[in-house]
Amino acid sequence: MIGQRVGRYRVVSWLGNGSRGVVYGAQHLLLGRDVAVKVLRSDLAVRPDAVQRFCDEVKALCRVSHPGVAEVLDFGFTAPGAPYVAMERIGGETLRARLSRAGPLRPAEALRVAAQTAWALAALHAQGIVHCDVRAERVWLAPPPAGTGDEAARVCVGGWRHAQLPSRPGAGAPHAAAEIWALGALLYEMLTGVRPALAGGSACGVAAPARPRALNVRVGPELEALVLFLLRTAPADRPASMLDVARLLNEGRRPRPPAADTQTTTIQRRLPPTRDPSRSLYLHSIR
Repeated sequence: MIGQRVGRYRVVSWLGNGSRGVVYGAQHLLLGRDVAVKVLRSDLAVRPDAVQRFCDEVKALCRVSHPGVAEVLDFGFTAPGAPYVAMERIGGETLRARLSRAGPLRPAEALRVAAQTAWALAALHAQGIVHCDVRAERVWLAPPPAGTGDEAARVCVGGWRHAQLPSRPGAGAPHAAAEIWALGALLYEMLTGVRPALAGGSACGVAAPARPRALNVRVGPELEALVLFLLRTAPADRPASMLDVARLLNEGRRPRPPAADTQTTTIQRRLPPTRDPSRSLYLHSIR
């Protein structure tokens, strides 16, 4: 594909293979803009159901308008008939690369990245899209905007799963509940350098991990409580939605304790502050 034309783009590099598609770096033929182009695999492009699912997912993604979600720029079909989607291309490094290079993040930075990821995922959930692959390899820490000292945190979506989310959690929304656990696992890993293990390969039935403070003394009790809230074993005991998770992380508040303890904890202590949730983290998911 290198050097070939895909719609209005010329392929210049290979970026990765996924379970259903191949992702290339490409340039717009007239504008010279760098983009990422995902093309449905040739063996799937001959299946009408696979083509329809790909098209439905792109249409759903186009309805997401959020600065934390990479923009869909174009859609079409290659000369052989495989559908493709052109999306904003992200610079920077993956969260996995950062963790491998520098180890666990500072608690305030980890909380900021998790909060911005949650806001982007909440925007996807609102349009019936469940990412289904939230992990450090899919998160890109983009270069900071000119004149700022921070890194950006936006979400670059690919390898998503399209589903209509029920309005309530529980057995009717296993993917949403699992995604909340996955975000908690991402925050846990950012703080400790260790990813919690799944029980039976499902985030809807997991064993409780070691307390984060046992692995990193810089993690405060309020932040630890929030992480463990997201990682609770029963899906119904986690936050009800990704929007609730985003609000908790953005406000930096620990979850409410059981009703029996409310008389002694009516004033909740705040976690390290996060920045504007509308600003920049990329969740990159080439599958």
